[in-house]
Amino acid sequence: MVIGFIPSLAAVVCTFLLHSPAHAQLALPSNLHVAPIYREFVEAIADHSPTFEGQLMRIATATGVDVHVAIVPRVLGARARTRMVRDHEGLTAWIEVSRLDNVVELLAHEIEHVIEQIERVDLTIGAKFAETGIYSVSVDGTAFETVRAARAGVRVAREVAGRSVDR
Repeated sequence: MVIGFIPSLAAVVCTFLLHSPAHAQLALPSNLHVAPIYREFVEAIADHSPTFEGQLMRIATATGVDVHVAIVPRVLGARARTRMVRDHEGLTAWIEVSRLDNVVELLAHEIEHVIEQIERVDLTIGAKFAETGIYSVSVDGTAFETVRAARAGVRVAREVAGRSVDR
């Protein structure tokens, strides 16, 4: 019996992005920290997605914001997670994305959560009203999900895949 190698979706997407003619090495913002092994991959996402490029520009122009991205084997209890701390120096975000899942969609999704906090979206208040698209996803009310972030992730994934994007 021969077992064939089946590459993960992330590896296939990474290979496609890095070897396509459109890959032009967009520089990442200085306040977005990504391990060197994944820098080209994240740059390639921006090269293929105007939405993701805009997200990175928003991060780049935000004062007092530092974003740390880790693409990890797995995220316990989730496909991705962002932890944020706001203090007198500004906002620091730590994003973890499982490399075994849709990295492109999840990274854009989590970056959108950071942008929500740059814009000071009050998740606690928003979660009290269904029409806001903000939902508490934890018993203690300290974890949230937003329709806005979900849509941003899907949009970026579609742009990178070259599919049409519904506006």
